[in-house]
Amino acid sequence: MSDPADYPAAHSMDTDWFAVDAYGRVGIFDSGEAGAMPSQYKFGQTGAFEFVEAVLKQRGTSPNPCVQAWMEKTSPILLRGEPITWKDAPSHPNRAVVRSNASFSHWGSIKLAEGYFTTLRRCPKSHLRERFEKGEVTHVWFDFDLPTLLGFFMFIHGDSWENWISGPYEGLARPTLPLLVNQLPPEMRLHAPVEFAANDFMTDDSIQPIDTLPCASHQREYVATDKKTIRPIPPRKELGFDKELRESLLANGYILEEPPDPEYWKTYSEKQK
Repeated sequence: MSDPADYPAAHSMDTDWFAVDAYGRVGIFDSGEAGAMPSQYKFGQTGAFEFVEAVLKQRGTSPNPCVQAWMEKTSPILLRGEPITWKDAPSHPNRAVVRSNASFSHWGSIKLAEGYFTTLRRCPKSHLRERFEKGEVTHVWFDFDLPTLLGFFMFIHGDSWENWISGPYEGLARPTLPLLVNQLPPEMRLHAPVEFAANDFMTDDSIQPIDTLPCASHQREYVATDKKTIRPIPPRKELGFDKELRESLLANGYILEEPPDPEYWKTYSEKQK
């Protein structure tokens, strides 16, 4: 049986960048098409697999305690890190990590002491279940990604915001044994991490970097962390929506803040200096 086509599009705006929270935990942020990115990074500069490879190189081939902790869960089927049955699994997950005893012919596979691990995107549950019942895969973890397997928090630009506005980044499953910034290999330290001094990756389900940092985006507007307030992305001070879209957004409970609150604008401008 061949794998379903799930190769992500290679666009220059797709970039992964990393940050640390108030406790020194490390998170990787996947910008997708429309996610905003702190100005210290450049679009197309880095990818999550670079970070994964750097950590694997440092740890060598020894068993990984974080990977083992995932495998010791009470069920081999997980959703956002919690044990479930196939009945409760999403029918068409955006992404899942599978563990197998033989290599997958896939661009995103890694080999560890505990087996082969592969991220699959938009792979139907029926296909994953069939391979599981045949014994071709032994674990299936939904809403999961390879960096989380190794100890990173993973935040992705939400599908509901893609290609029309810069929305908050949504957290996937939280790692069982989080990596700390002082544990990172030298290769990763070349990419200076963003510091979210007011955030806790263990409890924050979503993060909007534009709320606190100077950022770049291919969009004109963004949705704040509250998922309701829409502002122009500085240095713009006006929203680019036409009358029909404005009315539709207001009818759906969004708050159009234009121009941005003066105190917010003052604070943001000071951070640009």
